[in-house]
Amino acid sequence: MAAAAVSAVQPLRSIAAVCVLAEALDPFPDLLPHLQSARARALADDLPGRIPDGHNSEQDAEGRKKDPDAAWRRYTSYIRITMGIRITEEAQQDLLLHLPLPVIDDLIDQGRLRNRGIGSADDRSLYLQARIAPAQVPTQRLAELCWDDEIVRRSCITRLAQGDVTAIDDLIPYASEPWSLVSQLRAVRDSGNIPRSLTDHKWLWPVLENLAPKARIDLTAQREFGSWFMVRRTLWMVRNGSLAELHGDKDRAAIFFRHAWDETRALQRLTAAARWEGHNTRAFLRLLRTSSKPSYEDALEEIHPSSARERVGEDRLPPRTRANLERNREVIRKLQHRRESDYVLNPYIALGLQDLAPEPEWKSAWRRLRRRLSGEGEAMANQAKDAIQDEERGHAVTGSFRLPLSPEKWELPSAANVPVHDGARPLPRRTDPATTSEREYARSQAASDILRAAGASLGLHDAAGTSSAPPSESSSK
Repeated sequence: MAAAAVSAVQPLRSIAAVCVLAEALDPFPDLLPHLQSARARALADDLPGRIPDGHNSEQDAEGRKKDPDAAWRRYTSYIRITMGIRITEEAQQDLLLHLPLPVIDDLIDQGRLRNRGIGSADDRSLYLQARIAPAQVPTQRLAELCWDDEIVRRSCITRLAQGDVTAIDDLIPYASEPWSLVSQLRAVRDSGNIPRSLTDHKWLWPVLENLAPKARIDLTAQREFGSWFMVRRTLWMVRNGSLAELHGDKDRAAIFFRHAWDETRALQRLTAAARWEGHNTRAFLRLLRTSSKPSYEDALEEIHPSSARERVGEDRLPPRTRANLERNREVIRKLQHRRESDYVLNPYIALGLQDLAPEPEWKSAWRRLRRRLSGEGEAMANQAKDAIQDEERGHAVTGSFRLPLSPEKWELPSAANVPVHDGARPLPRRTDPATTSEREYARSQAASDILRAAGASLGLHDAAGTSSAPPSESSSK
């Protein structure tokens, strides 16, 4: 009779078939094996949680391990998660792997799934990672998702790290709250003040520098940023003063050099590296040809003070910095004896460039200046070019004055630590709402396994018929 009953329900869909058998269990309690009877009643009531999951395993014909209880546990996990009951990471991973994608998207929209155990090995996993944990999607895989908004957003973050202030407004459509970086940067642009909450993020330093180049810095609370910011501002003033000098604007050059001198005083209240850059810059300014009378003794005293108290921290400077410091002392000593009237203190800075600018850069700057300058300015630019070439060929007698002492310390921060992933918003779903058939998938699979197990115990084959086939994900776009 049991075999006849199971055979009779085969034409029905799996859930309907199990429900018929469950109703028949009251008059015929031995119709199904005990475990399958309990599961049939629970499935008919759609309450799988009242039955233990089971942890059986067996092998198929090829010796591979299989789990006959997997479908039931998946059904149980699905019902639990739809009820807001937490499930294990392993159970969630199983649902992500097997449920129809529209069903998963429904669960994501309902906030049922957590950021646990989501990989990105295949297209489906990558899509789900973008939906649940967007910050974990590798930048190089965004194109696979055709996720243009996130590509643009991360590009804007990279541009901020490079100092591009126009990226702030470009980022507005893609900024997510409570991520308030955009509003904070706009406040810096409007007020000219740089709060510590932003300077704590080193990758933002380049854009902060460009947003508020004249900002007053709290040297007590912002020592690291303040050192970097003010040394760079001092060097910028020296370079622009040199450019003004090339163009024959002596008054403008004097203003830049005076501001640079004033900045060096503030550097004395910062880190040891910044203090020595201040001393070194003052020595450079004392030797400029625009000075009424270069003071070699005072310049040497700036970077080789006779007082031991003034030299505190020199022994803690990096080897390269100390080597540059000693080089500059030697340059001043040579100038004391030679008194060269046409000496170019630093030919790169004379062209308005950073010290030791690469050859393509300095040659391009020299050619550009030569076209614009005439008379004394053109002669000064050519003299700077000759000085660079003499030093490159090893023909320089005195050598140039290094400014700054530690160029690598005042460079733009590395882009390696830019948090492009922070603030990512989940990828919008790309499937239609799940159909009834898709929502019943886990229950249907569990019903098919009940029928299959019941048929196997009775010596029947293919007791689940064709009703166990998964529904097509036709609603996914």
